[in-house]
Amino acid sequence: QLKGKAAQIRNIIRPLLAICLRYLSDDKPEHIDMIEGLRASYRIDEILSENRGKYMLPVADQAEFSACCFTFAACQESLVKRFHPATCLFNMTMKTHYVMHLGLLSIYIHPRLGACWKGEDLMGIVRTLIKSAARASSPAKAQLTAIQKYSLALAYELRSEFRKQHVPLHV
Repeated sequence: QLKGKAAQIRNIIRPLLAICLRYLSDDKPEHIDMIEGLRASYRIDEILSENRGKYMLPVADQAEFSACCFTFAACQESLVKRFHPATCLFNMTMKTHYVMHLGLLSIYIHPRLGACWKGEDLMGIVRTLIKSAARASSPAKAQLTAIQKYSLALAYELRSEFRKQHVPLHV
């Protein structure tokens, strides 16, 4: 029931985890799910902060990040089933679903590059790109041109960054 922007509530997980560890018992399944979900969420934030500014997570962090994403989602699903049993299977929020995708894709690209975070400007870039592709074109041709330009630019940027980090690129 907490509401706020991500930047405003970003540091709330650690105090919540400390409170839960102090007051919740480890013999109730719902308490275990709450604690494990908060631990996973906290570790997700830690991994992202430790690897700020990188294009890929280090190999050691990739598996842990993915596992934490799925642990968080599993704990959330368990709590939803416990307190709202009529909820349909896989009826999770879009954000949780997207966190699971970020966990899967973390072996290819840093999750911060695939998510909307403070200062994220992808929509502005895409808007400019589509405007440049739409001049004197049909909608279908503009769409195809914009996708081609974006794909080429992204491939170029990632390739040059991978070369800087001496990471073999298998494309």
